[in-house]
Amino acid sequence: MSGRTIALCGMDWTSGRDLMNELPEDVEGWFLNEDHLFLKRPLVMGRDRWFQLHERVAEGHFDTSRGERGAKQHEEFLHFCPVPIYMIRKDPTIPNSIAYPLDEVVKVLDSAPYFNSAMDYMLALALYEHKLGQVVDEIRVNGISLAFGIEQLQQKQSFEHWLGMAKGMGV
Repeated sequence: MSGRTIALCGMDWTSGRDLMNELPEDVEGWFLNEDHLFLKRPLVMGRDRWFQLHERVAEGHFDTSRGERGAKQHEEFLHFCPVPIYMIRKDPTIPNSIAYPLDEVVKVLDSAPYFNSAMDYMLALALYEHKLGQVVDEIRVNGISLAFGIEQLQQKQSFEHWLGMAKGMGV
């Protein structure tokens, strides 16, 4: 039995924006945050997923770094997004939102809760599903550089942890 191929798609401008639109039809696209601003590939239920793991800011919207207009555009996208949207908690204002199964993921993978970015959550969920029998043959990392600033200082190490777990699991 052949396993799945999952592409974790970040927003790095050097490669991510092109690669997310060039995924073959049989590759699951796992997107995050504001990828929708650059995504031309149609989202397909049962194949693709979305991750919005940032909490809302005090003003009640997600921090998009694009001001109030960008926040409204992002909120509208989330409301009409046709695929599951993983969030820290289910959001009653976002119809396809589901709570990320953090406790279960950590338990099944027998790992410390080492999460510093959405990419960590995405990769850990793929490994969790793999361990539960939804075989994953390949995980592609698109548009994730982790080379500068906070990404390099805080997020790179935890993502390397999950990549090491993937290698150890044969993915």
